[in-house]
Amino acid sequence: MNNRLIAIIATAGTLAACIVVNAYLACPDVMVTIYNNTNVSLKGLVVTYDNAHKGKDVGTLGKYKNCNVNIDLPGDFSEGEISLHYHDKKNQEHAHILVPYFEKGQNQKIKVHIRKITKDKKLEIEV
Repeated sequence: MNNRLIAIIATAGTLAACIVVNAYLACPDVMVTIYNNTNVSLKGLVVTYDNAHKGKDVGTLGKYKNCNVNIDLPGDFSEGEISLHYHDKKNQEHAHILVPYFEKGQNQKIKVHIRKITKDKKLEIEV
């Protein structure tokens, strides 16, 4: 009976450790939640960070909808900024800095509210 109790406790401890490790590993380094508070669907939004070879394309974000953009930073990343890029009506690129400075391991959670879109397709953004 004593050996069986020890085996049950050891199994439960191992299972708990696996759950904790899995939860930690499953979390992205950065999670950006973008809220489109306008009455227009948005396209061409890209979330980038320093030294990114390619940003994360948001895709089409419907009016009054939101989406999550998860970023897993590469092993050689140490520090930088996170920004949101888009093009206006004249195809000029705009970059809005979401986080001016962060380090790997900080597990950032960022909420971005797009409040308004102007006639020339410029976005009013609040972080």
